[in-house]
Amino acid sequence: LVDILRLKGHPLSTGQIAEVASIARPTASRQLQRLLTLGIVVWDGQGPQDPHASWSCTELLQHERFSRLLQ
Repeated sequence: LVDILRLKGHPLSTGQIAEVASIARPTASRQLQRLLTLGIVVWDGQGPQDPHASWSCTELLQHERFSRLLQ
């Protein structure tokens, strides 16, 4: 999921991420919550039911050199 966010280069909704990753939305949501807890992704929204909420990589992960170190 991190690679999807990094390569797209702009924030995506949970549904968009699930679609690109070919996984169920609840699965994407759980995985994104774990990544959020680890500080790997950032969530921007008004609340859990916000239809305009989006996910993005942290600033550090958007730099390709750093993301190579994680592989």
